[in-house]
Amino acid sequence: MTKTVKFEGVEHQFPDDATEDEIRSVLQAHVPAAKAKPSALEKALQPITSYPETYQRMNREAREQMSAGVTQMMNPDSLTDPKAHGISDVLTGVGKVALGGLGFVSSPVSAAINTVVGKPIEENTGIPAEYTDFATSMALPMPKRIPRISKLGEDARAPGLVNEGPLGVTLSEGQATGDLSAIQREQAAVRGQSGPPAQRQADRFFDQQRGQLEDARTGIAETLDPAGQRIAETPQAAGELVSEQLQRTAAQRKADVTAAYDKAKAYPGEVQVGAFDGISTRIKTDLSSRADPIIIDDKLTPFASHAIGDLDTRIANLKIQNRASPHADPERAEISGVTLEGVDQMRKRLSAFRKDAFGSGNAADGRAAKAVLDAFDDHIDAAINGGMFKGDPRAIGAWNDARAFYADYRKSFTAGKNDPIGRVVEKIIGKGDNPAAIPNDVADFMYGSAGVNPNSLNVGVVSRLKSTFGERSPEWSGIKQGLFSRLTEAGPGVTEFGGGKVAQRLNKFLSSDGKEMANLVFSPAERDLLQKYADLMRQIEIPQAGANWSNTATFAAKALDKIGSNTGTTIGALIGSTLGHGAGLPFGLAEGIGGSIGAAIAKGGGMASNAMQARAIAKQMPIIGKVMTDYKNAAIAFETSPSTRTVARLSVASRNLSTNLKDIGLNFSPEQLMRSIQGPGRAAADQEQP
Repeated sequence: MTKTVKFEGVEHQFPDDATEDEIRSVLQAHVPAAKAKPSALEKALQPITSYPETYQRMNREAREQMSAGVTQMMNPDSLTDPKAHGISDVLTGVGKVALGGLGFVSSPVSAAINTVVGKPIEENTGIPAEYTDFATSMALPMPKRIPRISKLGEDARAPGLVNEGPLGVTLSEGQATGDLSAIQREQAAVRGQSGPPAQRQADRFFDQQRGQLEDARTGIAETLDPAGQRIAETPQAAGELVSEQLQRTAAQRKADVTAAYDKAKAYPGEVQVGAFDGISTRIKTDLSSRADPIIIDDKLTPFASHAIGDLDTRIANLKIQNRASPHADPERAEISGVTLEGVDQMRKRLSAFRKDAFGSGNAADGRAAKAVLDAFDDHIDAAINGGMFKGDPRAIGAWNDARAFYADYRKSFTAGKNDPIGRVVEKIIGKGDNPAAIPNDVADFMYGSAGVNPNSLNVGVVSRLKSTFGERSPEWSGIKQGLFSRLTEAGPGVTEFGGGKVAQRLNKFLSSDGKEMANLVFSPAERDLLQKYADLMRQIEIPQAGANWSNTATFAAKALDKIGSNTGTTIGALIGSTLGHGAGLPFGLAEGIGGSIGAAIAKGGGMASNAMQARAIAKQMPIIGKVMTDYKNAAIAFETSPSTRTVARLSVASRNLSTNLKDIGLNFSPEQLMRSIQGPGRAAADQEQP
């Protein structure tokens, strides 16, 4: 059995058990009229269902028009060279901004008018929707809230908000290009010669840039440490770090030497007496047969003379003094060997003579006494390793370890013959009655007083410290950071280095005067980073001609004044006229409306000369300073999770953005910017009533 369904004048057969959904599906698939023609309900709901799409389109088109207008009107060529370019860019750009701004603000209401009034009338009468929309909008008030920007992305950027430059530092047009006229305009703005708004823009730019430069300098310093820390912020801090750690390291190394000797002495065994037969004669022969013979004189080298006497009377006869012992010293013939502890006691006496010789200030005596002790050590080492030691074989290895520890300690922390580096190390850690050097002296020992032109001794000292601490140590990172600070910072209480001076100092250090130190201290990647910083500092240098020594920037300011004063009324009229014609009105009515709106805009001074100059400076000296980024992030946070905290954050960000935009002639209040985050429905509902 079948049933008949008549639709659009055509009968269709369906089974008796066919459901309404199945019938509707068949009609939509096979009957074009049923598919294309909306039902009465769909017609009634169309103004509501199509509103969001219409609003989004109008909102987007308005913002695109504003963005294009801002770019066009801020073309610096049209501002500074009117003879070549006229003011067409400015006029056309401002017109686009005005129309786009008007469309942006009114888009919630405009979308509602279009979907509820314009489109239905056009479909039924053929009258273009644009005419009906405009006529209806003239009778309605403007909403007091700006519609929400659905996507805060690239199309939400405002003039003067751009990406970061080299090393995160934003450059002005003059700095980036080196163009003298641009630099002069920027310096005129700094000095207030281009009006208060331009000066405020320039001041904010340079405040921002100073912060970015400090961040860049701090960032470079932190990259010089594997852990990313600022260990030494000044050369003096590096000097203090090195002094303290070098003293601790020297003390620890000396303790290691003592512990190694104690370990060797604890093993049973002794050095046979034959090792001491003729020891005094052999050591004297060694001292006298050198290429640079050691001369020992009772008057000229008294402590070295005492050391030789100890060899003759005590060590050769195996007399190891111990007045605290209740037993008398045995005769030499009764002695079969000397323990390692006894050998150590012998060398301690010779070491005391050497210390007294250096402490006396007699350098010749110190070198001679040291030579006696070194010769004794060499003789004993040869005997122990040459089969003259009888006892636990582990004692030999322990003795050699102790001797190696001692040699390393002497090499790292004491001065040898003709060893200026060792003498500097001794000054750093202090020796005898001489205290450790103060941090500023330590910094000078490492870098030199200027840092740019370190001498061979500076390079040698830093090389010694590098081998002592190791390249992965905090102390080595501190040395690198202290050197970077000495090269780029004048120090507390001293006039700061200008960009050009910093660039010159770094270039001399990296390429000529300090090249050896640069290669020793900094890796290739670090040297590349320092070169980038030098190049950046060269870019921010203000040349003498650009610093207004000839007052040339005054003329640039006057040129901008002339452009601003001559175009205010003209631009206002253009905006109104463009608005009138854009609505499709007859010529006479369009001119009347255009004149009225233009007069109001001109009267408000929206394109006064100060604003013109501020726009030009905003283009040349962009502010990023987190204003737009903060506003965008605050808006996203608020939309994601509305709360007291996110509202407060959005309030601060809106206030900062409003301040930055106001000086370039874009007057959005903080309240308007906050309300822009709300949806179109609420914005339209809050419109003022007549």
